[in-house]
Amino acid sequence: MRFAAWITPFWLVPLAALQSIPGTGALRTLFLLAGALHLALWWRRVRPAPLRLRGAAEAWLWAALTVWLAVHATLLALDTVGSLGAFAREWTKLALMFVLGALAARLHAEQGRAQLLVALFLGAFVHVVATLAAQIESLAQGSGLAWGRSLLGNYGYASPFVTAAFLWLVADGAARLCLGRRLLPWPGALTAFLASLALAAEALLGAKAGIGLSLVLGLAVAAGVAARRALPAAQRVGFAAFLAGALVLVLAVNAPRWQGALAAAAAGWRDAAADEFWKRSMHNPPFDAAGQSFYVRAGWLRAGLEGIAQRPLGSGYASDAFGRHVADRHGVQGMVSSHSGWVDFALANGIPGLALLAALYGVLIRRGLRAFGAGEAAGLVLALLALHGFLRAAIDGTLHGSRFTGAALTLGALWLYSARSHRAPATA
Repeated sequence: MRFAAWITPFWLVPLAALQSIPGTGALRTLFLLAGALHLALWWRRVRPAPLRLRGAAEAWLWAALTVWLAVHATLLALDTVGSLGAFAREWTKLALMFVLGALAARLHAEQGRAQLLVALFLGAFVHVVATLAAQIESLAQGSGLAWGRSLLGNYGYASPFVTAAFLWLVADGAARLCLGRRLLPWPGALTAFLASLALAAEALLGAKAGIGLSLVLGLAVAAGVAARRALPAAQRVGFAAFLAGALVLVLAVNAPRWQGALAAAAAGWRDAAADEFWKRSMHNPPFDAAGQSFYVRAGWLRAGLEGIAQRPLGSGYASDAFGRHVADRHGVQGMVSSHSGWVDFALANGIPGLALLAALYGVLIRRGLRAFGAGEAAGLVLALLALHGFLRAAIDGTLHGSRFTGAALTLGALWLYSARSHRAPATA
Protein backbone atom coordinates (compact mmCIF):
# COMPACT_ATOMS: atom_id res chain seq x y z
CA MET A 1 0.00 0.00 0.00
CA ARG A 2 2.71 2.49 0.96
CA PHE A 3 4.71 1.68 -2.20
CA ALA A 4 1.60 2.15 -4.36
CA ALA A 5 1.03 5.55 -2.77
CA TRP A 6 4.54 6.70 -3.62
CA ILE A 7 4.03 5.84 -7.30
CA THR A 8 1.05 8.16 -7.73
CA PRO A 9 2.92 11.51 -8.02
CA PHE A 10 4.96 10.25 -10.99
CA TRP A 11 1.88 10.18 -13.21
CA LEU A 12 -0.44 12.57 -11.37
CA VAL A 13 1.78 15.68 -11.31
CA PRO A 14 2.47 15.78 -15.09
CA LEU A 15 -1.10 14.75 -15.90
CA ALA A 16 -2.49 17.63 -13.83
CA ALA A 17 0.14 20.12 -15.01
CA LEU A 18 -0.22 19.47 -18.75
CA GLN A 19 -4.00 19.74 -19.02
CA SER A 20 -4.94 22.39 -21.63
CA ILE A 21 -1.32 23.02 -22.65
CA PRO A 22 -1.11 22.98 -26.47
CA GLY A 23 1.00 20.26 -28.06
CA THR A 24 0.93 17.93 -25.06
CA GLY A 25 -1.96 15.68 -26.05
CA ALA A 26 0.17 12.58 -26.52
CA LEU A 27 1.91 13.07 -23.16
CA ARG A 28 -1.42 13.64 -21.41
CA THR A 29 -2.75 10.42 -22.87
CA LEU A 30 0.37 8.53 -21.82
CA PHE A 31 0.14 9.70 -18.20
CA LEU A 32 -3.62 9.13 -18.17
CA LEU A 33 -3.12 5.51 -19.22
CA ALA A 34 -0.31 5.09 -16.67
CA GLY A 35 -2.54 6.41 -13.91
CA ALA A 36 -5.48 4.25 -14.89
CA LEU A 37 -3.26 1.14 -15.04
CA HIS A 38 -1.68 1.92 -11.66
CA LEU A 39 -5.04 2.39 -9.94
CA ALA A 40 -6.59 -0.66 -11.62
CA LEU A 41 -3.73 -2.91 -10.47
CA TRP A 42 -3.91 -1.47 -6.95
CA TRP A 43 -7.67 -1.95 -6.78
CA ARG A 44 -7.46 -5.53 -8.00
CA ARG A 45 -4.75 -6.40 -5.48
CA VAL A 46 -6.11 -4.65 -2.40
CA ARG A 47 -9.88 -4.62 -3.06
CA PRO A 48 -10.47 -1.83 -0.53
CA ALA A 49 -13.66 -1.68 1.48
CA PRO A 50 -16.14 0.94 0.23
CA LEU A 51 -16.24 4.29 1.99
CA ARG A 52 -19.41 5.85 3.31
CA LEU A 53 -19.76 9.07 1.33
CA ARG A 54 -22.15 11.98 1.43
CA GLY A 55 -22.53 12.94 -2.19
CA ALA A 56 -26.12 12.29 -3.25
CA ALA A 57 -26.78 15.83 -4.52
CA GLU A 58 -23.62 15.81 -6.64
CA ALA A 59 -24.47 12.41 -8.10
CA TRP A 60 -28.03 13.38 -9.01
CA LEU A 61 -27.00 16.66 -10.61
CA TRP A 62 -24.19 15.00 -12.55
CA ALA A 63 -26.65 12.38 -13.83
CA ALA A 64 -29.26 15.01 -14.73
CA LEU A 65 -26.73 17.13 -16.61
CA THR A 66 -25.32 14.10 -18.44
CA VAL A 67 -28.81 12.99 -19.51
CA TRP A 68 -29.69 16.50 -20.67
CA LEU A 69 -26.53 16.83 -22.74
CA ALA A 70 -26.98 13.40 -24.31
CA VAL A 71 -30.67 13.91 -25.12
CA HIS A 72 -30.01 17.43 -26.35
CA ALA A 73 -27.20 16.30 -28.67
CA THR A 74 -29.45 13.55 -30.03
CA LEU A 75 -32.74 15.41 -30.49
CA LEU A 76 -32.12 19.16 -30.52
CA ALA A 77 -28.66 19.67 -32.02
CA LEU A 78 -28.26 21.23 -35.46
CA ASP A 79 -25.49 18.72 -36.17
CA THR A 80 -26.44 15.51 -34.37
CA VAL A 81 -23.40 13.47 -35.39
CA GLY A 82 -20.93 16.23 -34.58
CA SER A 83 -22.58 17.04 -31.24
CA LEU A 84 -22.70 13.40 -30.14
CA GLY A 85 -19.04 12.99 -31.10
CA ALA A 86 -17.98 16.09 -29.14
CA PHE A 87 -20.08 14.99 -26.17
CA ALA A 88 -18.55 11.53 -26.19
CA ARG A 89 -15.00 12.88 -26.39
CA GLU A 90 -15.22 15.68 -23.85
CA TRP A 91 -17.81 14.52 -21.34
CA THR A 92 -16.41 10.99 -21.18
CA LYS A 93 -12.94 12.36 -20.47
CA LEU A 94 -14.34 14.73 -17.85
CA ALA A 95 -15.97 11.83 -16.03
CA LEU A 96 -12.84 9.69 -16.38
CA MET A 97 -10.61 12.39 -14.92
CA PHE A 98 -12.94 12.96 -11.97
CA VAL A 99 -13.15 9.24 -11.23
CA LEU A 100 -9.38 8.89 -11.59
CA GLY A 101 -8.87 11.64 -9.04
CA ALA A 102 -11.36 10.07 -6.65
CA LEU A 103 -9.71 6.65 -6.98
CA ALA A 104 -6.29 8.18 -6.30
CA ALA A 105 -7.71 9.80 -3.17
CA ARG A 106 -9.19 6.43 -2.15
CA LEU A 107 -5.76 4.83 -2.48
CA HIS A 108 -4.39 7.60 -0.28
CA ALA A 109 -7.35 7.76 2.09
CA GLU A 110 -5.54 6.23 5.05
CA GLN A 111 -1.86 6.25 4.07
CA GLY A 112 0.10 8.58 1.85
CA ARG A 113 -2.49 11.35 2.03
CA ALA A 114 0.26 13.96 2.22
CA GLN A 115 1.86 12.65 -0.99
CA LEU A 116 -1.40 12.97 -2.90
CA LEU A 117 -2.18 16.49 -1.71
CA VAL A 118 1.34 17.66 -2.48
CA ALA A 119 1.15 16.03 -5.94
CA LEU A 120 -2.15 17.78 -6.70
CA PHE A 121 -0.68 21.09 -5.53
CA LEU A 122 2.48 20.60 -7.59
CA GLY A 123 0.37 19.99 -10.69
CA ALA A 124 -0.56 23.68 -10.46
CA PHE A 125 2.67 25.02 -8.94
CA VAL A 126 4.72 23.68 -11.87
CA HIS A 127 3.34 26.66 -13.78
CA VAL A 128 4.55 29.10 -11.15
CA VAL A 129 8.05 27.67 -11.58
CA ALA A 130 7.72 27.74 -15.40
CA THR A 131 6.63 31.38 -15.33
CA LEU A 132 9.46 32.48 -13.06
CA ALA A 133 11.95 30.41 -15.09
CA ALA A 134 10.85 32.27 -18.22
CA GLN A 135 11.84 35.51 -16.51
CA ILE A 136 15.28 34.15 -15.63
CA GLU A 137 15.78 32.98 -19.21
CA SER A 138 14.69 36.34 -20.62
CA LEU A 139 16.90 38.31 -18.23
CA ALA A 140 19.88 36.09 -19.02
CA GLN A 141 19.37 36.89 -22.72
CA GLY A 142 19.28 40.61 -21.96
CA SER A 143 15.65 40.96 -23.04
CA GLY A 144 14.22 42.17 -19.74
CA LEU A 145 11.20 40.65 -18.07
CA ALA A 146 9.09 38.30 -20.19
CA TRP A 147 5.66 39.71 -19.38
CA GLY A 148 2.80 37.35 -20.12
CA ARG A 149 4.99 34.33 -20.84
CA SER A 150 5.70 30.97 -19.26
CA LEU A 151 7.93 28.15 -20.44
CA LEU A 152 4.74 26.06 -20.73
CA GLY A 153 2.67 28.48 -22.76
CA ASN A 154 1.29 32.00 -22.85
CA TYR A 155 -0.49 33.73 -20.01
CA GLY A 156 -3.94 32.52 -21.03
CA TYR A 157 -2.99 28.87 -20.52
CA ALA A 158 -0.68 29.29 -17.52
CA SER A 159 -2.70 31.72 -15.40
CA PRO A 160 -5.49 29.32 -14.29
CA PHE A 161 -2.83 26.99 -12.85
CA VAL A 162 -1.00 29.83 -11.11
CA THR A 163 -4.23 31.08 -9.54
CA ALA A 164 -5.05 27.53 -8.43
CA ALA A 165 -1.60 27.14 -6.82
CA PHE A 166 -2.14 30.39 -4.92
CA LEU A 167 -5.54 29.20 -3.69
CA TRP A 168 -4.01 25.94 -2.43
CA LEU A 169 -1.57 27.97 -0.34
CA VAL A 170 -4.28 30.32 0.93
CA ALA A 171 -6.31 27.29 2.00
CA ASP A 172 -3.29 25.82 3.77
CA GLY A 173 -2.84 29.04 5.74
CA ALA A 174 -6.53 29.17 6.63
CA ALA A 175 -6.49 25.52 7.74
CA ARG A 176 -3.54 26.13 10.05
CA LEU A 177 -5.29 29.08 11.67
CA CYS A 178 -8.90 27.89 11.73
CA LEU A 179 -8.49 24.13 12.19
CA GLY A 180 -5.08 23.90 13.81
CA ARG A 181 -3.98 21.41 11.16
CA ARG A 182 -1.83 21.51 8.06
CA LEU A 183 -3.11 20.88 4.59
CA LEU A 184 0.39 20.75 3.10
CA PRO A 185 3.16 19.02 5.08
CA TRP A 186 5.71 21.79 5.62
CA PRO A 187 6.22 24.82 7.87
CA GLY A 188 3.85 27.74 7.55
CA ALA A 189 6.72 30.05 6.61
CA LEU A 190 7.30 28.00 3.46
CA THR A 191 3.61 28.31 2.57
CA ALA A 192 3.87 32.10 2.86
CA PHE A 193 7.02 32.13 0.69
CA LEU A 194 5.44 29.93 -1.99
CA ALA A 195 2.31 32.11 -1.97
CA SER A 196 4.53 35.13 -2.62
CA LEU A 197 6.09 33.31 -5.59
CA ALA A 198 2.64 32.44 -6.95
CA LEU A 199 1.53 36.05 -6.75
CA ALA A 200 4.76 37.20 -8.39
CA ALA A 201 4.06 34.79 -11.26
CA GLU A 202 0.47 36.06 -11.47
CA ALA A 203 1.71 39.64 -11.70
CA LEU A 204 4.25 38.74 -14.41
CA LEU A 205 1.67 36.87 -16.45
CA GLY A 206 -0.70 39.83 -16.20
CA ALA A 207 -3.87 37.86 -16.95
CA LYS A 208 -6.79 40.06 -15.90
CA ALA A 209 -8.97 37.07 -15.00
CA GLY A 210 -6.29 35.53 -12.81
CA ILE A 211 -5.50 38.77 -11.01
CA GLY A 212 -9.16 39.59 -10.45
CA LEU A 213 -10.06 36.16 -9.11
CA SER A 214 -6.97 35.96 -6.92
CA LEU A 215 -7.98 39.31 -5.46
CA VAL A 216 -11.63 38.39 -4.88
CA LEU A 217 -11.12 34.87 -3.52
CA GLY A 218 -7.99 35.73 -1.52
CA LEU A 219 -9.68 38.67 0.18
CA ALA A 220 -12.78 36.56 0.87
CA VAL A 221 -10.67 33.97 2.71
CA ALA A 222 -8.77 36.71 4.54
CA ALA A 223 -12.05 38.27 5.66
CA GLY A 224 -13.35 34.90 6.82
CA VAL A 225 -10.26 34.24 8.91
CA ALA A 226 -10.26 37.79 10.31
CA ALA A 227 -13.88 37.35 11.41
CA ARG A 228 -13.12 34.26 13.55
CA ARG A 229 -13.05 35.74 17.03
CA ALA A 230 -11.81 32.46 18.47
CA LEU A 231 -8.39 33.14 16.94
CA PRO A 232 -5.81 35.45 18.52
CA ALA A 233 -6.08 38.96 17.10
CA ALA A 234 -2.44 39.02 16.01
CA GLN A 235 -2.89 35.89 13.90
CA ARG A 236 -6.13 37.09 12.32
CA VAL A 237 -4.85 40.55 11.51
CA GLY A 238 -1.46 39.29 10.34
CA PHE A 239 -2.95 36.74 7.93
CA ALA A 240 -5.47 39.22 6.52
CA ALA A 241 -2.87 41.97 6.18
CA PHE A 242 -0.39 39.71 4.37
CA LEU A 243 -2.98 38.55 1.86
CA ALA A 244 -4.55 41.96 1.31
CA GLY A 245 -1.22 43.72 0.92
CA ALA A 246 0.19 41.15 -1.48
CA LEU A 247 -2.96 41.10 -3.61
CA VAL A 248 -3.24 44.88 -3.82
CA LEU A 249 0.42 45.04 -4.84
CA VAL A 250 -0.21 42.61 -7.69
CA LEU A 251 -3.21 44.69 -8.77
CA ALA A 252 -1.14 47.89 -8.69
CA VAL A 253 1.62 46.36 -10.83
CA ASN A 254 -0.95 45.51 -13.50
CA ALA A 255 -3.05 48.68 -13.22
CA PRO A 256 -2.34 49.72 -16.85
CA ARG A 257 -4.16 46.58 -18.01
CA TRP A 258 -7.45 48.17 -16.86
CA GLN A 259 -6.97 51.63 -18.36
CA GLY A 260 -9.88 52.71 -20.52
CA ALA A 261 -11.79 49.51 -19.75
CA LEU A 262 -15.28 51.02 -19.43
CA ALA A 263 -15.04 53.20 -22.53
CA ALA A 264 -13.63 50.34 -24.61
CA ALA A 265 -16.30 47.90 -23.40
CA ALA A 266 -19.10 50.37 -24.12
CA ALA A 267 -17.78 50.95 -27.64
CA GLY A 268 -17.44 47.24 -28.29
CA TRP A 269 -20.99 46.57 -27.11
CA ARG A 270 -22.31 49.33 -29.40
CA ASP A 271 -20.26 48.40 -32.47
CA ALA A 272 -21.00 44.67 -32.32
CA ALA A 273 -24.34 45.23 -34.01
CA ALA A 274 -22.56 46.19 -37.27
CA ASP A 275 -20.82 43.72 -39.56
CA GLU A 276 -17.83 46.08 -39.70
CA PHE A 277 -17.01 45.15 -36.10
CA TRP A 278 -16.46 41.52 -37.08
CA LYS A 279 -14.20 42.43 -39.98
CA ARG A 280 -11.87 44.54 -37.88
CA SER A 281 -12.23 43.40 -34.24
CA MET A 282 -9.50 40.77 -34.41
CA HIS A 283 -7.07 42.81 -36.51
CA ASN A 284 -7.56 46.56 -36.12
CA PRO A 285 -9.74 47.52 -33.15
CA PRO A 286 -10.11 51.28 -32.53
CA PHE A 287 -8.31 51.02 -29.16
CA ASP A 288 -4.73 50.53 -28.05
CA ALA A 289 -3.54 47.41 -26.25
CA ALA A 290 -4.94 48.55 -22.88
CA GLY A 291 -8.51 48.74 -24.18
CA GLN A 292 -8.45 46.26 -27.04
CA SER A 293 -9.36 43.24 -24.94
CA PHE A 294 -12.35 44.94 -23.35
CA TYR A 295 -13.55 46.20 -26.73
CA VAL A 296 -13.66 42.83 -28.43
CA ARG A 297 -14.88 40.95 -25.35
CA ALA A 298 -17.87 43.25 -24.95
CA GLY A 299 -18.78 42.82 -28.61
CA TRP A 300 -18.43 39.06 -28.42
CA LEU A 301 -20.54 38.99 -25.27
CA ARG A 302 -23.34 40.90 -26.97
CA ALA A 303 -23.28 38.56 -29.97
CA GLY A 304 -23.30 35.52 -27.70
CA LEU A 305 -26.26 36.78 -25.68
CA GLU A 306 -28.14 37.50 -28.90
CA GLY A 307 -27.46 33.93 -30.01
CA ILE A 308 -28.77 32.56 -26.70
CA ALA A 309 -31.92 34.68 -27.05
CA GLN A 310 -32.48 33.26 -30.54
CA ARG A 311 -31.94 29.64 -29.46
CA PRO A 312 -32.45 29.38 -25.67
CA LEU A 313 -32.26 25.58 -25.87
CA GLY A 314 -28.91 25.67 -27.64
CA SER A 315 -27.59 24.39 -30.95
CA GLY A 316 -25.81 21.21 -29.80
CA TYR A 317 -22.72 20.17 -27.84
CA ALA A 318 -19.68 21.73 -29.52
CA SER A 319 -16.64 23.82 -28.70
CA ASP A 320 -17.33 26.26 -31.56
CA ALA A 321 -21.02 27.06 -31.00
CA PHE A 322 -20.15 30.76 -30.83
CA GLY A 323 -18.19 30.56 -34.09
CA ARG A 324 -21.12 28.93 -35.85
CA HIS A 325 -23.46 31.65 -34.61
CA VAL A 326 -21.14 34.45 -35.79
CA ALA A 327 -20.73 32.77 -39.18
CA ASP A 328 -24.50 32.50 -39.61
CA ARG A 329 -25.24 36.01 -38.35
CA HIS A 330 -22.31 38.07 -39.66
CA GLY A 331 -20.68 35.86 -42.29
CA VAL A 332 -17.31 35.86 -40.54
CA GLN A 333 -15.50 32.53 -40.34
CA GLY A 334 -12.84 31.44 -37.88
CA MET A 335 -14.31 32.53 -34.54
CA VAL A 336 -14.39 29.84 -31.86
CA SER A 337 -15.14 31.16 -28.38
CA SER A 338 -16.94 34.25 -27.10
CA HIS A 339 -14.27 34.42 -24.39
CA SER A 340 -16.97 33.43 -21.90
CA GLY A 341 -17.45 29.79 -21.05
CA TRP A 342 -20.90 30.52 -19.71
CA VAL A 343 -21.99 32.02 -23.04
CA ASP A 344 -20.31 29.24 -25.05
CA PHE A 345 -21.91 26.52 -22.92
CA ALA A 346 -25.37 28.11 -23.12
CA LEU A 347 -25.07 28.59 -26.88
CA ALA A 348 -24.24 24.91 -27.25
CA ASN A 349 -26.34 23.26 -24.55
CA GLY A 350 -29.04 25.78 -23.80
CA ILE A 351 -29.97 27.71 -20.70
CA PRO A 352 -31.08 24.45 -18.96
CA GLY A 353 -27.62 22.97 -19.52
CA LEU A 354 -25.87 26.00 -18.06
CA ALA A 355 -28.27 26.04 -15.09
CA LEU A 356 -27.54 22.37 -14.31
CA LEU A 357 -23.81 22.99 -14.61
CA ALA A 358 -24.03 25.98 -12.25
CA ALA A 359 -25.99 23.87 -9.76
CA LEU A 360 -23.36 21.13 -9.93
CA TYR A 361 -20.59 23.61 -9.18
CA GLY A 362 -22.75 25.01 -6.40
CA VAL A 363 -23.14 21.70 -4.57
CA LEU A 364 -19.41 21.02 -4.90
CA ILE A 365 -18.69 24.39 -3.28
CA ARG A 366 -21.21 23.68 -0.53
CA ARG A 367 -19.73 20.23 0.03
CA GLY A 368 -16.27 21.72 0.42
CA LEU A 369 -17.36 24.45 2.84
CA ARG A 370 -19.30 21.99 4.99
CA ALA A 371 -16.35 19.61 5.08
CA PHE A 372 -14.02 22.44 6.10
CA GLY A 373 -16.43 23.41 8.86
CA ALA A 374 -16.31 19.79 10.07
CA GLY A 375 -12.51 19.85 10.23
CA GLU A 376 -11.51 18.58 6.75
CA ALA A 377 -8.74 20.88 5.52
CA ALA A 378 -9.09 19.72 1.91
CA GLY A 379 -12.69 20.95 1.87
CA LEU A 380 -11.64 24.59 1.55
CA VAL A 381 -9.47 23.80 -1.47
CA LEU A 382 -12.44 22.02 -3.09
CA ALA A 383 -14.67 25.05 -2.48
CA LEU A 384 -12.08 27.56 -3.70
CA LEU A 385 -11.06 25.65 -6.82
CA ALA A 386 -14.67 24.90 -7.80
CA LEU A 387 -15.63 28.55 -7.31
CA HIS A 388 -12.51 29.69 -9.17
CA GLY A 389 -13.24 27.37 -12.09
CA PHE A 390 -16.85 28.43 -12.45
CA LEU A 391 -16.21 32.16 -12.06
CA ARG A 392 -13.25 32.04 -14.42
CA ALA A 393 -15.48 30.42 -17.02
CA ALA A 394 -17.59 33.59 -16.99
CA ILE A 395 -14.71 35.63 -18.43
CA ASP A 396 -12.64 32.95 -20.17
CA GLY A 397 -13.58 30.27 -22.69
CA THR A 398 -12.67 27.40 -20.38
CA LEU A 399 -15.76 25.19 -20.62
CA HIS A 400 -14.66 23.06 -23.55
CA GLY A 401 -11.86 20.72 -24.50
CA SER A 402 -8.97 19.92 -22.20
CA ARG A 403 -9.37 23.32 -20.52
CA PHE A 404 -12.70 22.05 -19.20
CA THR A 405 -11.55 18.60 -18.16
CA GLY A 406 -8.24 19.61 -16.60
CA ALA A 407 -9.55 20.58 -13.17
CA ALA A 408 -11.74 17.46 -12.88
CA LEU A 409 -8.81 15.32 -11.73
CA THR A 410 -8.10 17.55 -8.74
CA LEU A 411 -11.77 18.14 -7.95
CA GLY A 412 -12.44 14.40 -7.93
CA ALA A 413 -9.75 13.75 -5.33
CA LEU A 414 -10.77 16.67 -3.13
CA TRP A 415 -14.43 15.73 -3.40
CA LEU A 416 -13.78 12.23 -2.07
CA TYR A 417 -12.03 13.60 1.00
CA SER A 418 -14.81 16.14 1.52
CA ALA A 419 -17.62 13.64 1.04
CA ARG A 420 -16.31 11.15 3.58
CA SER A 421 -18.64 10.79 6.54
CA HIS A 422 -15.92 10.89 9.19
CA ARG A 423 -13.25 13.41 10.00
CA ALA A 424 -10.00 12.67 8.21
CA PRO A 425 -6.75 12.64 10.20
CA ALA A 426 -4.54 15.72 10.06
CA THR A 427 -1.77 15.78 7.48
CA ALA A 428 1.51 14.98 9.15
